Amino acid sequence: MKNIVFNRTKIIATVGPASNTKKKLKELINAGADVFRLNFSHGDHQDKLQIIKYIRELNEELGTHISILQDLQGPKIRLNEVEANTIIEEGARFDIKVDGSIGNAKSASTSYTKLPNDVKAGDVILIDDGKIECHVESIANEIVTTRVVHGGVISSR
Repeated sequence: MKNIVFNRTKIIATVGPASNTKKKLKELINAGADVFRLNFSHGDHQDKLQIIKYIRELNEELGTHISILQDLQGPKIRLNEVEANTIIEEGARFDIKVDGSIGNAKSASTSYTKLPNDVKAGDVILIDDGKIECHVESIANEIVTTRVVHGGVISSR
């Protein structure tokens, strides 16, 4: 039986294809894992349910209290189709539209049709997980006009 040590530091182990068996989970517990993180952006719910069952079984068998952390997928706001090899340059004006048009170095459309209602001048819009940064300058006729602070390559979706 594992002694419970109360400290403020926790070791979080992400469970993926290489560690989703009962045997591997037990090895991780013995190596000091305190929390198992399940990423719900990947895989299906049946697979996650099996992993949860394994963790609960191991807690019973080993007398441990390993926690389960569910990492839930956030909203997917995406650019629509964009021309291949499109680069938006630092300092350039870049319009974000909701009309479904094909994107290029000057503008692109988004899947989030409420964007013009939800942003205001001065807001920051990040593209490609924050690699590209744009500052909103104005909103008119369902078009959000931005200024590119950090540019880069944009692609579809």
